[in-house]
Amino acid sequence: MANCRMLVKEFSWDERIWNQLTTKQALLFVSAIPHTESDGTLPGRPDHLRLLICPVSTYTAEDVAEAIAAWMATEPPIAISAPRGRIKLTDFEAANYNLDHLRQRRSRQSRMSQESR
Repeated sequence: MANCRMLVKEFSWDERIWNQLTTKQALLFVSAIPHTESDGTLPGRPDHLRLLICPVSTYTAEDVAEAIAAWMATEPPIAISAPRGRIKLTDFEAANYNLDHLRQRRSRQSRMSQESR
């Protein structure tokens, strides 16, 4: 599990979150961000995700399942399906551009691209 995540101020202006989601779905999305793994993924099972992001709230696994579906239904989606039954936050890399592993991946991709020319 990663140590921390930051919310960028652009989050406040993201119409996908504030105009396409209910308040509950938006709150669950915001609550999920600090719990993402270093690759931007979260557990895809609603009961697991609920226990991770809001273990003492009155939200149910059904509330979380509805939120996940809504996140994937925004245009463009703020979450997508990922391998191994997980979900991935789509703007994760843009908002966390300075994470070491992301910089290393971009550097490696850049080198590979230059070598293939």
